[in-house]
Amino acid sequence: SVLARVAATVEVLPTALLLNDVRAAYDRIPADTHGRDLQIKVGKSFPKGYNRGHMPYSEHFQGVCRARTDGDMTFFLAGSGLTEQRGHLFASEFPGGPGEPGEITDVERVDATYDHCGGLSIHGSYLVVGC
Repeated sequence: SVLARVAATVEVLPTALLLNDVRAAYDRIPADTHGRDLQIKVGKSFPKGYNRGHMPYSEHFQGVCRARTDGDMTFFLAGSGLTEQRGHLFASEFPGGPGEPGEITDVERVDATYDHCGGLSIHGSYLVVGC
């Protein structure tokens, strides 16, 4: 699966690259009106409900996190899905690199108790999903 491959190739960053003052780093981000969108094709395994496009939004994304792997662009997304009564963890890959559309390549149904997955965090080869 994508999760296993990413876990095996994640680059562990030296502590010298960690931020000591997140707020100051955030304040240094320049104001920019030319942001880029990530375009992700849903693929065959995309769950029902996320494509409604109207209220009530019972399915929605809660978090996104990028894995630093061997040159690949892999993003993980966490979602809440009432239609299937599951929280979801999505893996999306961008084989064409920045600016090219990616695709959902793996979907894990991870939470049947609250069907609400939240933020994501990666440390080394560990991916933590709040559900």
